Amino acid sequence: MFAKKIIFFFIIFFPFLTIGQTAGLSTYHALQFSESPRSIVLNNPMGIIDDDVNLGVYNPSLLNNKMHRSLSLNYVNYFSNINIASASFSFPIKNFGSAVLSTKSFNYGKFIRTDFSGQELGSFYANEQVLIFGIGKKVFSNFNFGTSIKLFFSNLENFSSFGLVSDLSINYFNQNKNLGISFLARNIGRQISYYHKKNEMMPFELIMGFSKKLAHLPLTFSVNYNNLEKWDFLNGYNIMNENENLGNLNNNFTKTFFSHISTSAELKLGKVLDLRCGYNARKRYELTSPELLGMVGFSWGIGLNFSKFKINYGRSTFHLAGSPNYFSLHINI
Repeated sequence: MFAKKIIFFFIIFFPFLTIGQTAGLSTYHALQFSESPRSIVLNNPMGIIDDDVNLGVYNPSLLNNKMHRSLSLNYVNYFSNINIASASFSFPIKNFGSAVLSTKSFNYGKFIRTDFSGQELGSFYANEQVLIFGIGKKVFSNFNFGTSIKLFFSNLENFSSFGLVSDLSINYFNQNKNLGISFLARNIGRQISYYHKKNEMMPFELIMGFSKKLAHLPLTFSVNYNNLEKWDFLNGYNIMNENENLGNLNNNFTKTFFSHISTSAELKLGKVLDLRCGYNARKRYELTSPELLGMVGFSWGIGLNFSKFKINYGRSTFHLAGSPNYFSLHINI
């Protein structure tokens, strides 16, 4: 039995460990986007084990039998007439584990084509699609391994590109303590075809986080440490007022450390209503206006649970210019 588990690990993980990163600018940033209202509000919690298939799409080691035959439909009314939609379905693979199939579509709308002098020459469209297949399996008593393959298709005016990336993750879950801890490596891979004769890097990211449900209160809180692969990714941002001397984050350990942290909480009021909130320090540091701080970096949402389906709504404040609305319908087929 132990030998089979070791073989499973190498079959699933080894091919992707051989895919390296290439030099150049990062592309395919749509891979970092979360379209699920629960996920965006809770800042992609890393240790929650339940029937939400969207959590398994983001972190394949969270895939479990509670998600089987669950369908999730998501829609985001984003900035500047950008619309994002996705559909995800989880199913069992006999004697192997839990799987998910997901498709995402990013419609960036209609653009005006001009020449160098600004004269209009017509219009064009831009869109991107992602097809995801993920699988998760319990290998040891408290450990789950997961991996996913993502095919990325991009069409931007007359330029197109195709890429192949994968995610690798491991989750530890202690049912007695209601504690889950995950480590996730996202977007390992490369472009197969390029926009213009140049192979660009993927938006690679390492994330570690945990989720803990309290023993005597229906509250689950989560904490993530994001971007483990890089310490000072905010260096050079003049994120607040220049007089506050926050431009050079290399000399400010506390600011740099907390820019990696995101937190969230989910409170279940009976069986019908869920209340959610979250805070992302990096969004606040990067997107806050010096004139007015507002609620940039904060998010909130609600969930309504019925016998056969669930409805979720989320709102995340990215900038004072507006806050996107996230909607989802979860159906247990």
